[in-house]
This record gives sequence, structure tokens and C-alpha cells, in this order.
Amino acid sequence: MSKSSSILLIDTASALTIAFASMLRKQGFDVLIASDREEVESQFQQKTVSTVIVSMDTDGVDGLQYIQDISKHHPAIVILAITQNPSASQVAESLELGAKDYFLRPIQDWNRFYFQLRQAQQLWSEQLELIRFREAQTELNQFREHAGLDGIKGRSNGIRQVLSQIQNIAPLDVATVIIGESGVGKERVAKALHSESGRTGTFVAVNCASIAPELFEAELFGHRKGSFTGAHQSRKGLCSVAAGGTLFLDEVGELPLSLQAKLLRLLEQKEFRPVGSDQAEIFTGRIITATNVDLEEAVENKTFREDLYYRISVQELYVPPLRDRVEDIQLLVYHFIEQFNQACNRQVATISPDALNLLESYDWHHNNVRELQREVQRALVRSKPTDLTLQAEHFFWHRGVQTIPENLSSMDRPIGTVPTWFDAPYGEAKKQAHLRFLAKYLPYHINKHGGSKKNAAIACGIQPANLSRLWREIQDANLAPKD
Repeated sequence: MSKSSSILLIDTASALTIAFASMLRKQGFDVLIASDREEVESQFQQKTVSTVIVSMDTDGVDGLQYIQDISKHHPAIVILAITQNPSASQVAESLELGAKDYFLRPIQDWNRFYFQLRQAQQLWSEQLELIRFREAQTELNQFREHAGLDGIKGRSNGIRQVLSQIQNIAPLDVATVIIGESGVGKERVAKALHSESGRTGTFVAVNCASIAPELFEAELFGHRKGSFTGAHQSRKGLCSVAAGGTLFLDEVGELPLSLQAKLLRLLEQKEFRPVGSDQAEIFTGRIITATNVDLEEAVENKTFREDLYYRISVQELYVPPLRDRVEDIQLLVYHFIEQFNQACNRQVATISPDALNLLESYDWHHNNVRELQREVQRALVRSKPTDLTLQAEHFFWHRGVQTIPENLSSMDRPIGTVPTWFDAPYGEAKKQAHLRFLAKYLPYHINKHGGSKKNAAIACGIQPANLSRLWREIQDANLAPKD
């Protein structure tokens, strides 16, 4: 998306006008010239015009009429009026019709003039981002109204593929595993599968990594009074709560082998037995699982049962990381601004192009959408109650110091800043550079091959064991999410 815009100078094409335009171009502005209505309309159609400079006292140019028409039909454009022979009435009428400022020609206050031009382009760029965001949001909302998938935010091809898969898979009563890095929104995808399935029961989410192994069976299947110490009364398990609905088992790859066998039985027999009971109960829910680990590799390493893997992965739904769907960041940012404005007592309406570029240049390798959500919330807290726009300086603060992320390329990094490891000795700096290369290279190929490290290693021409070792190295350096 181009964020550049032009200045349209409405004046006769005289030598003075051409010289004036040349001066502005030397200051870095893209300047167009139009001397009649036909040329003005042609420039509007061919170029993105953010600012119009109208000559008020040139023969053949009706300055006041131009100001009135442009203000009416292009309200986002900033209009500046220039004249050699000002009158109080003309200045007042120009400002009343929509001109932002009025300057004498030849211009004396160049600082104020250039400030107005640069501010006009900045305001236009922000408004253009907002306009395009709203257009994209309207398009996406229309898609969601049809699909009923309001919980998933994004407009990238990757997310559209996810939405399409959800619509195809949701009505089918088949075991589905959702694959993706931590923080990409796997639970939201599971909820969408549930809502689109037509099931009337409850959606129940369980994080397999957060429940102690000795309590997992009782949590999942329930227990009878007196079945173990502390069981003072009978209690339903999550399988009963999810009757007729969906049981979502997140981080299923973290289950110990002993519990994997019990989950396998639940999937195969469609029944479970509460702890302390000799009576089996029918499970009427649907099971959806999710993982951020490579289950194929876990099967090879004997940490995940092969029969369970095949049972839970009848359908696989891959959710791409945020770095592979950068075009979703803008929409997510506005969603989080709307979400946190009230809680933070803010009235932010937009984000500046520089700030958006900063966010789009970062790869969000720690926690994907969840990390972006936290960063936007922090930025809102750092903004002032009167701020309407989030700026670049509101982001990436840690312990009172703004730290530009080291995984931004030199093209994205603000001028004058360098990575901290540049100050290290040559050997250490070389090691850090290599790790950051791996942090870009390995996730790209792993994601390209559906999360399979084995297939990624084959495609890259290295041994799977070596890829696993390199992956652990970038994990230890906090440049990749922990498995």
C-alpha cells in the first residue's frame, strides 16, 4: 500500500509557477500543476492528492470556487491559499469555505508553510490508512456475517484459508487437530468450529499442560464421592459438561504417555468412566485438539503415541504465524484499540503510518497475536488521554526504556540505532548474527511444510537431528517459541 501523496498547485503554468513548484520538489514534495478544471480533475483521477495550493489572484483561476468544490467533494484534502494582493474579506471567505491557511506571495514564513505541507501529508496518510482499514473491515464483516466467524480477525490469504477450512470441517463429526505456534489463536479457531457445527452443547476448553497429571483423569472424566482423598462429593468431569458440545484439548502434545492411552480410549470407544465408578458413560461431544509441537517428530521420539496421533488428526487445520500474514496486523491493531480504549480511559482512533510500519516489520516470534495484543495495550497506557493517534514512540517500551526490537532489519530500524550485539567482540557478534539468521530461516521452512521439522530439514538439505539442534539453539536464545 503506497503511503505517498502529491501536492496539486492550481495556478497558470507561468515561469513563476514552475519555479515555485521546483522549489517545493527540492524539499522532497511531489508537486503537480493544473491551470483549469479539466486538468484538476485529471490529476485527481491519476494521482493521490493530499494537499491543494490555490492561487487566489491569478487570471482564469477562480480560487474561492475551487476551495468550495474541493472541500465539498474531497474533505480529507488540505487546502492552502496563496495571494499577492490579500484582502480581509477574501481571507475570511477562503477560511470559511474550507482553506486551512492563507499565505502571502512571495512567501515570507517558509517554516510555517513547510510545516503545513508536511502536516497535511501526515494527516492525509493517517486518514488514508483509516479509510482503507474501514473498507477492508466492511468487506470482512460482510464475509463474517455470511460465515458466522466473527471471533477470527484477519484479512490475509492465510486467514481466509483458515475460515474456508472451518466452514468445510465444522459440520463433520471428525477428529480435528489445530496446528500452530503459541498465540496464533488456536482456541478461537476451535470456538469457530464449534459455533459453525450446529452443536447445541457447551464449548469446553482444557489446557492439557496446566493440569497436574494426577488430577487430569478426575478433571476430564469426573469422580465419585470417596474415590480418593479429598473427594468429599461426586463431581462431573469436563466430558459430561461438554455433552452434545465440543471438548477442546489445547496443548495435547504435553500429555504424558499414561494419559494419552486414556484419551485414545475416549476417542475410540466414545465412552469414559468417572474415577471410582464401575459404570461407563457415553460421550456425546466432539473432540478438537491443538498443539504447537511437531507431533510427527514427537511420535518418532516416542513421546507421543502413534495410534493417538492418527486418531486425533483425521483433519489437520494449520493456523499460520503472524509474521506470515503481516497484512492482518493493521486490522488486529484497530481491533485491540477498540477493545482496550475504555479500560485504559483513552479515545485513540487511529495509528500513525510510522507506528504501523514498526509493528509490521517485527516478526512477533514470542507469542504472535497475543504478543501484539499486549503491545497495543501497553501503547494505549503510554499514550495521553487526549491522544487520538498511536505513534511509534508509544511502542516497545520495557522497564521504562524504549527498546527497538533487535529482529527488525536495518531498513526498518530507526536511523541511528543498531542492535546491542554490535558492541560485542567479533566472535560473539558473528554467533548472534548467525542465530538471528536461523531465527528467520528455520521458521520459514518449518511453516512452509505445515509445521513438520522433518520435512523442512529434508527440503533444506540438512539432517533432521541437526535442524532440531539448531532449533533448540534459537529457543535458548529466546528467538523462537518454546515447544
